[in-house]
Amino acid sequence: MDFRRYVAYSLRDQCADQLRDEIRAGYQPGEALPSERQLAKRLGVGRDVVRDALRELRDEGLVVTTPGRTHRVRPVVEPRHVVLLPGDIAVARMPSGPERHRLRLDRGTPVVEILRDGAPVALYTADGLRLEPGPE
Repeated sequence: MDFRRYVAYSLRDQCADQLRDEIRAGYQPGEALPSERQLAKRLGVGRDVVRDALRELRDEGLVVTTPGRTHRVRPVVEPRHVVLLPGDIAVARMPSGPERHRLRLDRGTPVVEILRDGAPVALYTADGLRLEPGPE
């Protein structure tokens, strides 16, 4: 792959776009991506660029990273329904390290926190979560 060296469009962004397109076109949920070294060689960029691009995709929730630096397409999970009470606020975010460990989540898996009267009352894995309004 020959990325154009645009100043306004970083190599990381070009690499992330290429990987994003490849994942959507030909990878199944849970499937492993090639190693950083293999991707760097194929894309013609340094491993640091690939690592940064994969971090971007992980932050978007498209891939998850397991110990040993294996990158996989984020798996699809069964839907889970949560009813919000009037005044509840749902906040989507990436979990903290302790939350990720407690929930046994891979890096790159977002969570949804439910706040009631400004205080957290529940934390759910965002994968497959369906929020529904409750009775008023």
